[in-house]
Amino acid sequence: MHFFESQHFNSYNDRDSAAVFADLEFHKCCFRSEAISTTLDPKLRSTVRNVKIINCQVAGGSIQCAVVENVTVDGLKTHRLFKTWGAVFKHVILKGKIGTVMFGPAIAPGVANQDQQLAFDEASAAFYKDADWALDISEGQFEECVMEQLCPTYLLRSKRKL
Repeated sequence: MHFFESQHFNSYNDRDSAAVFADLEFHKCCFRSEAISTTLDPKLRSTVRNVKIINCQVAGGSIQCAVVENVTVDGLKTHRLFKTWGAVFKHVILKGKIGTVMFGPAIAPGVANQDQQLAFDEASAAFYKDADWALDISEGQFEECVMEQLCPTYLLRSKRKL
């Protein structure tokens, strides 16, 4: 496990890499203008796996079309809206105080064409086919949380009726 504390990460853009970001732990870190897994090809999705984000903040960043697995976010301050674009989730826990977040299936509104979006929709459906659960938000205290047909609702764990 690689451990980072009180560090600032600026302007990283992961594009068409199919990279794997794994075994990382961030405490009190700040992410500014970061984008993970910007792609229009589902075969080039990056993966974020076995990551803990504890009491961090994000400004101007996003998670694009990533595969996000076995991740815990415990406290996340957002500066404006933090959005995910076409990402898929498995065993992701959001807890503690979380700012304003939005989860959606669109991969790149205004950029992606219908065929590209359909390819991601099909890849996402295949990903969720064997998933036992995707997101656990039952212990999250959100300023605002919007989910736009992110995944089948039976894959969400929440105290609130969605």
